[in-house]
Amino acid sequence: MSIVTGDNVDQARMRRLQGSIPSSYTIFKVGAVTYAESNIPGGMDYNDAGAPDSATVIQSARNALTNGGKIYIKRGTYTINSTITLDDGILLEGEARPWMNQDGGRVNPVTFNWGGGANGAMFNTVGKRNWGLKYMMLDGDGIAGWGVKGGGDDVGGVNTNLASMEHVTIRNMLGSPGTGLDCGSTTTTMQNCVTLKDFYVEGCAIGIDTYGQMNVLYSGAVSGCTTAAIRMRNVGIWDFHDVCFSGNAVDILGAVTTNIVSYVFHDCYFENSTGGVLSGGASAGGYPRLAFHNCTFHTSYATSMFNYTNMTGDIYFYSPKFIASTASYLHVIPSTVQVYMDNLADGWQYVNLSGAGCLIVDGWLKRFITYNGGATQIIGTIPAGDPYNYLISEIFIQIGTAWDGTLTINIGDASDNDGFLPNASITKSTLAFSGGEVDGRGAYLWDTANGHHRIWRYSSSTAINAYVGGAGTGGDATVWLKIISRMTRQF
Repeated sequence: MSIVTGDNVDQARMRRLQGSIPSSYTIFKVGAVTYAESNIPGGMDYNDAGAPDSATVIQSARNALTNGGKIYIKRGTYTINSTITLDDGILLEGEARPWMNQDGGRVNPVTFNWGGGANGAMFNTVGKRNWGLKYMMLDGDGIAGWGVKGGGDDVGGVNTNLASMEHVTIRNMLGSPGTGLDCGSTTTTMQNCVTLKDFYVEGCAIGIDTYGQMNVLYSGAVSGCTTAAIRMRNVGIWDFHDVCFSGNAVDILGAVTTNIVSYVFHDCYFENSTGGVLSGGASAGGYPRLAFHNCTFHTSYATSMFNYTNMTGDIYFYSPKFIASTASYLHVIPSTVQVYMDNLADGWQYVNLSGAGCLIVDGWLKRFITYNGGATQIIGTIPAGDPYNYLISEIFIQIGTAWDGTLTINIGDASDNDGFLPNASITKSTLAFSGGEVDGRGAYLWDTANGHHRIWRYSSSTAINAYVGGAGTGGDATVWLKIISRMTRQF
């Protein structure tokens, strides 16, 4: 005798959602009337002839499926005036063909248009498990508040959704809060387990509010969002694969609290977001672990920002590619953040830095500096707790605008201002390089007793500074420090 547990039931429901299963109800339209035809012996049929609202018909069919089931929706445009609440084990699947037209563009044979009041939710999945949406477009008509409003239920102390959306487009959610997909909950143990495939969000305020753990988006795009494509939230643990982010106000917006979050982007494309790729947010966040694998960044704006303000932790770029038409990529890095770039594929010349944190590109710490009246400028701070991982062996200065002839620049720490370069004016031509051997006697690069170069190990939390002096009027340069560090860290 076998015992059917709650987990067995959940797994069976998920298999049913993911496989090709017969439908329990078929939704279709004849003229202006929406019908729900039961495919279950003895089941009831429904229609909205008395009060036109496709949502009432679909909701009636859903309510009749007390143990879950598939509702198949024939091609057509359906106006819904009220929220459709999904239940455990319910799959809504639109007619799939043609999903692509002859030119390769997306086609949505099934479209739901919001006809209800401002700020409503088209689909509500709060507290529901094992639900799915396939082959459909949700259009909020510029007034709906949510495309899909979610959030886990509390099951055995762990929140879980186990949801799936495939070939779904959500667009024009511009009411309050204007969210395409909301995986919302502040519960620290929540596990959404949402799987998205060929998923698109267009023209919303927020594309995806990314609460929850173990969520993944395989292929799709988030574009034209007026606040952000992705808003980082409590316990957000997400993987994004082959996703295009285009024309958003900000692609990634920090809104975390003190809970650990993790976002990994694989083979993604970030293009022309007006406010930059990443904004750490206006208030102090938590410890977001961010990693970008084989991602391409392309912008034609004057400056495309990576602003890590109010963030803490390490940010990793593996084989990134930066493309800029007229721009640079400015990384605003506070002292609480270290940014690592390994195997920079293209565009190193566009990567610049401000702030007190570290930017290490293929082992080189990089800092752009300008003449600012002789004030000390921090190149980078050796991270706390890593006294043995940071050895400096070389230094180069790449001149941008030539320094005034009376200016001097020295690189060192607070205890020895000219530790790397001796006091000497730098008047090299534009784009020329000046190395650590201006006269062969950088204090940290030259072993006086033995007459040869040496490397220097800095202690934890030491600030490496650029000291600009003299009576000049201008100039700028990029300082590169060769860092020997533990670059084999895995995200």
